Amino acid sequence: MGVLGSHPALNQKVRIVLFSGDPSTAVKFKMVPKIKVLPGWDGNEYMAYQTGNVERLKAVLETKGEKLNGGSKQYVAITETFICGKVGFFSARTPVSSLPEVTFTYEGHARAIEYASVDVVGTGTFKLEANFTNGTASMSTSFMTGNQSKFWANNMVIDPRTGTFSTESALIGTPSADLENAAIKGVFAGFYAEGVHGIAYSNGDKSPTYSGVFYGKR
Repeated sequence: MGVLGSHPALNQKVRIVLFSGDPSTAVKFKMVPKIKVLPGWDGNEYMAYQTGNVERLKAVLETKGEKLNGGSKQYVAITETFICGKVGFFSARTPVSSLPEVTFTYEGHARAIEYASVDVVGTGTFKLEANFTNGTASMSTSFMTGNQSKFWANNMVIDPRTGTFSTESALIGTPSADLENAAIKGVFAGFYAEGVHGIAYSNGDKSPTYSGVFYGKR
């Protein structure tokens, strides 16, 4: 779901994409909390740790992001949300200015979680190839620590009007155990689509089993 939020390190309003295994958590988070922010920078990458309350529920938000080269306030980022023990993800970015007409490869950070073991969030990387000429994108992830869940997809459709890409035919899960059908929704960011971010989640008939999030740049 998309909501209007506030970026913790750059102090600006942004459009974010939020996903939680518990829909009530997502609804609660639409009321963006007034919370303490502790940002820290390492070159162009940053982290921000936030604590506070959302509708009287204890909330912790851990944001990780990266500035883009197109301007001082252009970035892509992901946030892990912990609200009353429920884990969710959201990703955010500054709007894309225009899309190229070539093929670019994007790399960066990824997270994934299996809701049966919510205390284990997998940390790893992703690689995405976007062919802006034919309007398709493919991506894969690799997780080295924590939960070993992965998500990947081929031939996702790029919408040139909105600078987004999506599919309902991705896969997510643990390759050595169970895989589920999934959706991936992503957005390009910054000048000439320098950055990218998005979310992934299992989209079967039952409550979501897995979800993931990613951000990076070319």
